[in-house]
Amino acid sequence: MYNRYFGFRESPFSIAPDPRFFYSNPVYLEAYANLRYGIEAKKGFISITGEVGTGKTMLLRKLMRNFENTIHSVFIFNTNLTFNELLRSILNDLGLQTQGKDRLAMFDELNAYLIEQVGKDHIVCLLIDEVQNLSDESLEGLRLLSNFETDREKLLQIVMMGQPEFKEKLKQPSLRQLKQRIALQFEIAPLKDDEVGSYINFRLQSAGYEGKDLFHPEAIQKIALYSKGIPRLINVICDNALLTAFAASQKTVSAALIREVADDFGLASKTQPVEAKNILTASPSNAESETLISEVPNRTFQQRVRPVVNTVVVTFLVILVFVLVSVVTVPQSFFTSTLRTLEPFKDTANKTVLSVTRQNTLSQETNAEAKSAGHKNSEIEFKWQHPVIIQYGSTIYEIANDAYGANVILGMDLIKEFNPQIKNLNWVSAGQDLVLPALTRETLVRQQGDGSYRLIVASYIKRTEADNLANRIGKEGYQVIITRKRVSNDLLLHRLEIDGLKTVEEATQSLKTGLKKGWLTPAGYPTNTEHASQAVRY
Repeated sequence: MYNRYFGFRESPFSIAPDPRFFYSNPVYLEAYANLRYGIEAKKGFISITGEVGTGKTMLLRKLMRNFENTIHSVFIFNTNLTFNELLRSILNDLGLQTQGKDRLAMFDELNAYLIEQVGKDHIVCLLIDEVQNLSDESLEGLRLLSNFETDREKLLQIVMMGQPEFKEKLKQPSLRQLKQRIALQFEIAPLKDDEVGSYINFRLQSAGYEGKDLFHPEAIQKIALYSKGIPRLINVICDNALLTAFAASQKTVSAALIREVADDFGLASKTQPVEAKNILTASPSNAESETLISEVPNRTFQQRVRPVVNTVVVTFLVILVFVLVSVVTVPQSFFTSTLRTLEPFKDTANKTVLSVTRQNTLSQETNAEAKSAGHKNSEIEFKWQHPVIIQYGSTIYEIANDAYGANVILGMDLIKEFNPQIKNLNWVSAGQDLVLPALTRETLVRQQGDGSYRLIVASYIKRTEADNLANRIGKEGYQVIITRKRVSNDLLLHRLEIDGLKTVEEATQSLKTGLKKGWLTPAGYPTNTEHASQAVRY
């Protein structure tokens, strides 16, 4: 319906396993190479597994399309068969007679054919899709077929393509002989987050599209989130998104449209998207053992933070000047804050000083709530405000540790987000301005495109720690999401948020609840964390 509208020769996101749309990323190329090698080297049994929709059938069809005339293949896609039915189907595909023959006769017929082909230096291979559906009796029959061999080589090459359950099935004692005969094994993984955009562009180009980007970057990020990198789901989402855009006379696909499609297919309820406008989270608390409800691709949030006062602090004399004028507030597009005090960082190696200001993390009301809950660290001040200057010999980790204390990991997360000019926290220059955002209620609570709100709770280095806290919060009836964000080339953070809060008041109450429950209570975090210790000095 939409091909002519967008300028496609054909539908780019059909779920049919068309080999022309084979996406040549390292995983698929390696799987293809393993198949070719295993068959041509006559290894016997080859096993390829992967989740539903990861492209296993397309891989087999591409393999068959590229076979030389000397390779004779049988493709079995219906595996709800007894072994006799499977054997009869194999012989029929090879053009051999089966009528009126029992199993023994069919074995003899197949053996004679295989010997004939090896005499011609030809190869016969059996390709079985959805092998996990075969009964144990049929799998044992396949093992018997592998007994067709000479002193030097196997006469029949058998490729078993299936879902991860097949690997579990092979662990049964009754199938241990078959498992031992598998010469090559390979697993097809879903696409990585940063591959989804390339995959979509490849499909569009293969369909003849030559225009500008159809999918907004935020839309691609959401597709990666909802699909979890599974090509078939990517195709379904993109196809329906383009159809919806066509019906609405739109020439591009937005993130909101992807969310709408995900809702229609029930994907949004399983995996919550991330579309934050502000950001803050109390540091990783001691409850670092909760459950991941969902995750999103690595991304840099598209923040539109208006310029803060671009004041450069270089000497103590300048700091004194700032003390006099600190009553001036800094305009922000989504929050305002009051400067409280001014406190310099410690001297760095070259004895110059970074200066930042402080303010209370939460409102007095929220702090009072935390006090009543018995939290010792409920009144915590976090530095913020004027840009600081990165000094030679310092690291972002050291700056975040000084500014945010126990919330150092969250601080690094925020610093990366509020400084969009920095693409990699390991690659910044001495003398560069650095904005340190305050950990305030205003930055914790973020309004979403649909009018709802989201509360950021914590950031972690280890996914398991985020998973554990998410599980704990989820038991209280909250919708929890976890987003992944790469802040440097060697550091991936996991940010935990509460989603689906309908009003600001509900979000604020959730913040108070978090303090009472201990979700937001700052806890000491090792300063010699494995990843943090790898920070490059600038």
